[in-house]
Amino acid sequence: MQLGQLDKQICDRLQKGLNLCQRPFADIAEELAVSEEEVLSRVNELLEAGVIRRLSAMINYRSLGRASTLVAAAVEADKIEEVAGVISGLENVSHNYQRDHFYNLWFTLQGQDQADIDRQLKKLSDELKVNFKSLPVVRFFKLDVNFDIAGGGDKVTEGENGAEQVVELTDLRKKILTKIQHPIKPTSNAFDFLCDDETDIDSVLEVLRQLKNAGVVKRIAAVLNHRLLGFDANVMFVCKVEESETDSAGWRLAAYRQVSHCYQRKAFAGFDYNLFAMMHAKGMGEIVCLVDEFVASENITDYQLLTTVREFKKKPVRYQF
Repeated sequence: MQLGQLDKQICDRLQKGLNLCQRPFADIAEELAVSEEEVLSRVNELLEAGVIRRLSAMINYRSLGRASTLVAAAVEADKIEEVAGVISGLENVSHNYQRDHFYNLWFTLQGQDQADIDRQLKKLSDELKVNFKSLPVVRFFKLDVNFDIAGGGDKVTEGENGAEQVVELTDLRKKILTKIQHPIKPTSNAFDFLCDDETDIDSVLEVLRQLKNAGVVKRIAAVLNHRLLGFDANVMFVCKVEESETDSAGWRLAAYRQVSHCYQRKAFAGFDYNLFAMMHAKGMGEIVCLVDEFVASENITDYQLLTTVREFKKKPVRYQF
């Protein structure tokens, strides 16, 4: 699909999130000086073409009291399809990738707490005869990504991290959260599907505002297919940083526009890297230049670039309340 300027503007605007009002697409149309009908038509086409992966609520799992970890595994080449298929079938797995490395399978796994995650990994190891290595987060530096499409460049900018504290959920909040995890359809009254005989649109919007202010719902926005938009270089950068330097180095690494996610993680024996970042650009040359600049400025000598080979799964975890 060839994107026109309006398509690009819509993509940029939808990444920022829908306004919490009765007719959010009318608000976007007014901002872009076009009709609501034209915006709805373009969004439908972008969804059908796969440029927009989904339009849905982005929920902060930490505000629900849940735990998450990054898992690595070295899987034999003739088994990776089978193992990846089992992993991708798990409801608590949101991302699952093959990367160019000895540890070639990487996925994110959520659980009620760290003990629950450990139990899940033990069960998977016993079932698949694969040694799974967990790299839980120690510190968050950056957690979100927006691709600058209309600007004509390959800019990646930082989003909000959301709240750290666990938020109390009333029955009404649980009901709205359960429904808002379904895809948002591009219609005039986009949030009407959240209403029922007991809850009108004003009540729905008030609850959504409460959840957003509390950091449970980061935003209701579009997730784009960055590969279709030309961001073909997608790399996980890992490096070893002295414990006393992780805080300053992490914030400096997170400040790069090509970095979408940046964490300090707990390493494991044989893979003692503790600072991780996901990088996206329209070419590997840009990422290599970024990495060269960063490691030189931080005097880092031990680092690796793990390029993405295949995407097995990229789908948000569905929460039950």
